[in-house]
Amino acid sequence: MKFLETLQANLGGLIRLKTSLYWYDGQGWDNNPGRVCLILDVLRHGGPASACTVTSYNTSNNEELVLLLINGLPVHVWTSEPDIELIDVE
Repeated sequence: MKFLETLQANLGGLIRLKTSLYWYDGQGWDNNPGRVCLILDVLRHGGPASACTVTSYNTSNNEELVLLLINGLPVHVWTSEPDIELIDVE
């Protein structure tokens, strides 16, 4: 299964971000690896870069734009497969 399909299959699920995030609003790296987030939406590769507010260390050619719930707010995050761990809550 491709990374995009894996993310789409887990909409409404939880993921753990293995890396810190870089906030473009001037805050810089948050030094908070291991953050758990809810997947709200997955956008097609090459989505609106202007909507991207954070990114992670391990960007690659296989990155996707996801909408995550972080600290109670929806945030667009560019991420790649090595950046995340899907959390099974069963």
